[in-house]
Amino acid sequence: MKYLFWDTERIKNTKIYMLAYILTDEFFNIIEQKIIIDTSIDLTKRHAPRIKVNQLIQEATCVSSFQELFNEILPFIKDKNITKVCFGKDDYAAVNDQLNLHNLQPVEGTFVDFITVLKNNNVLLPKINLSYWADKFKLEHDPHNPLSDSWVLMKIYQMFIVENPSFMVTEIKVPNKNKILDSSYQ
Repeated sequence: MKYLFWDTERIKNTKIYMLAYILTDEFFNIIEQKIIIDTSIDLTKRHAPRIKVNQLIQEATCVSSFQELFNEILPFIKDKNITKVCFGKDDYAAVNDQLNLHNLQPVEGTFVDFITVLKNNNVLLPKINLSYWADKFKLEHDPHNPLSDSWVLMKIYQMFIVENPSFMVTEIKVPNKNKILDSSYQ
């Protein structure tokens, strides 16, 4: 079994300008990790995203379209032998919104929504963000860096699953809505 921990950075909830993933084996050993930046997204009027991209661009794979960005992660998402894990549903919702806007087929299937896992196991969620969990477990974290977000997600997932063998982890259906989060995209 392998795990894919992944995260997106978006403008207006939908427009993905940066994505990162970490692929691990069943023991959470990192097999591959990557940051991908879509250089076709205009960030000139977006202060924080522009700064973050400039900080990460040297270590990233740069692409010039959403299709190229998506193709970087698609083989992992389609692989039924990989458990896909996200911190919430927004990353999949944004991907399917983008696919819809580009007249491409949506992603279907299931994934582990870590927020849902915590709720289903009655874990108190005083705050629902990765920074909270990074602080709680004293993990190094660079917010809005999708690779750092993926790493924190991997670590907290590993801690909860390994330390709680009775923890119930179920996959949920990938969200695919008719309403797009950012209909002003085009």
